[in-house]
Amino acid sequence: HVYPSGRAAFKAIVASKGIPGLYTGYSSLLLREIPFDAMQLCMYEQLKLLHAKHFRPADRDTNNDLENGIIGALAGGFAAALTCPLDVIKTRLMTQKAGSALKYTGIAQAFGTIVKDEGMPALFKGMVPRVVMIGSGGAIFFGMYEFSKRLIHSKMAPKPAPSSTETE
Repeated sequence: HVYPSGRAAFKAIVASKGIPGLYTGYSSLLLREIPFDAMQLCMYEQLKLLHAKHFRPADRDTNNDLENGIIGALAGGFAAALTCPLDVIKTRLMTQKAGSALKYTGIAQAFGTIVKDEGMPALFKGMVPRVVMIGSGGAIFFGMYEFSKRLIHSKMAPKPAPSSTETE
């Protein structure tokens, strides 16, 4: 670890770079997160439609929780794999020790340095654990999202009006 504690990291970063130092790598975070989220959400919705059209039994009009979880895992894992190079760049920028000579000074420079020094495969370091972690998270997130959505809709559904035979 670069710092012995969160407090030590905070103090060292603020001492060497001021408050803006706490936001080092923020632009690379956005560069990774926005495409990742867009891909994951679009892929999730498209995979739900594909599943409904080709795999879901005709007697059901919605996916079950397991199906939603599997679809979420696929969407999350695929988006994680595609954005792995952006994650490597973000991580390299954010984990440099404050006060030392910086190896990476920006997104484009970090990309070039990584490719030049380590080759293109370095942009995919950690891809398998990233895909497993984010795929698992996607299964939980989208499974619970659809479950919660169904629960809220059932609680908010209008109650049927009493029939005329019940009021007599």
